[in-house]
Amino acid sequence: MPVAATSVHGRHVTQDNEMKDVGEGLNAMLAELDDLHRSLSQRVAAATGELRDRNKELVRSYESVSRLRETAARAQQLAAVGQTMANVAHQIGTPLNLVSGHVQLLQHEISDPPSGGVCGIVEEQIDRVVTTVKGLLERARPPGESPAGAHRLGHGADGRRDARRRPRAAASRSI
Repeated sequence: MPVAATSVHGRHVTQDNEMKDVGEGLNAMLAELDDLHRSLSQRVAAATGELRDRNKELVRSYESVSRLRETAARAQQLAAVGQTMANVAHQIGTPLNLVSGHVQLLQHEISDPPSGGVCGIVEEQIDRVVTTVKGLLERARPPGESPAGAHRLGHGADGRRDARRRPRAAASRSI
């Protein structure tokens, strides 16, 4: 069946098979566009999934860094407290050393038993405070670190035990 001459955008279609060829060409282009659309949709979905995974990884990394920062801040706070404890312990230790030495001298000079008993009580209380100071210093000291310097409570500046002290008292108080 012959087709009458019709105008398509200024062109005249003169044969039946021209419309068929145009239709087939359009169908082929539509199929190609569908394939491209499907391919592009798959690529977008894959990229979206990858971005989602990377975003989750970034969130985990951020949370980890945040926890590490909190831990580091807490460690700095504890280090400052430890340093303060050590400083306070040393500040208490020096006067205790002097008081203890004077009490021991008094005990040697006093022959009166009641006065000697009072000196004994004072010395016992000094021992209690010295034990507390030792505990503070031990807690403030980083693990594995030995006490710094030879000048300790109960010892002279040269590191030797104070000769005025009794061996038992000096050994129990050295920090």
